[in-house]
Amino acid sequence: MPSVPGTPGTAGGRDDGRDDLRGGRPRGGGPPPAHPGVIAAVAIGLPVVAVALGEGLGNGPGAIFAFGAVLAAILTVLLVTRRGLWWAVPAPPLVIGLVSIIAEEIARPPKLHDRTALAVWAAHWAVRTFPVMAVAEAAAIGTAIFVLTRARQGWERAAR
Repeated sequence: MPSVPGTPGTAGGRDDGRDDLRGGRPRGGGPPPAHPGVIAAVAIGLPVVAVALGEGLGNGPGAIFAFGAVLAAILTVLLVTRRGLWWAVPAPPLVIGLVSIIAEEIARPPKLHDRTALAVWAAHWAVRTFPVMAVAEAAAIGTAIFVLTRARQGWERAAR
């Protein structure tokens, strides 16, 4: 079989342990990628547990939920491969919004027939949830930058 330049593992290719352009973990380098079920459990399960714990302690989805959501965002970005960053980085606001709406609905259901009560409920939800979304998203972006920068530094060391 003829060697294809740039194809790892062939005579004409480069196999120096670096990622190819498609993403993923370095060959022979870092840990194996996490199972998708583990990633989903962290991304969704951690905020669910945090909001349940907050509601159980009586303070609603407050600081415990915020901490759990930010931790879930960071861990999710750390667990995915570089190819998985496209969904892991923008996911925190969606997960937080969904989890918090369900938690609010279960704990304090709005009166859907009363528009004023519904508007107050929606405003209350937004005021409590959007800061958590912003901090979790900033944490996910910062973690992604860290992961990509660390991978880049590893590539530069391998090239020397």
